[in-house]
Amino acid sequence: MAGKTGNILALYDVLYRCTDEDHPLTMREIQDEMVEMGYNCSEDTILRHMSLLREWHVEVEGSMGRNAKYYLGNRLLKKEELKLIVDAINASNFIGKEIADEMVQKLKKLLSENQCDYLDRNVLGMVNNKTENQKILDNVDKIQEACDKKVPISFTYMKWNKDLELVPKSDKAEIVNPWSLIWADDR
Repeated sequence: MAGKTGNILALYDVLYRCTDEDHPLTMREIQDEMVEMGYNCSEDTILRHMSLLREWHVEVEGSMGRNAKYYLGNRLLKKEELKLIVDAINASNFIGKEIADEMVQKLKKLLSENQCDYLDRNVLGMVNNKTENQKILDNVDKIQEACDKKVPISFTYMKWNKDLELVPKSDKAEIVNPWSLIWADDR
């Protein structure tokens, strides 16, 4: 069973990484990709595995006939939806460039290798200065968690001094009971 499961997972991996509606693979190309991964399967075995994947609600689409081509039909998000998410990430000035780039790389994994470059884009003219705060995602998560649990948070207002150093505005920490996060004016 381990061999069969490995073959099915290898087939799914090939379909996930290498195919989409615009880039289907022939049976021979699928076999070649699987051999590269160390799995050797006959056409009949691959067709049986595709049938099992379909039973598990994986949309393996394919044409009929001798020159049939196959691709993975269902993705978590469509490339157009991912493009919109990437544009929002890149346009946001509170998400630092390093974090934004890392998020886009993760989102690329939701597309086939052929479509990854589709997300390499920048929203021009919208963001002049991205934050340098690398902890922004953690801070937003902590605030949201405090909102959900209805517990107070504390923070210190900061300012730039004449030596261009970030220093606390006062010695006193602010304590607030957050009830919601608001995204306004890209903050």
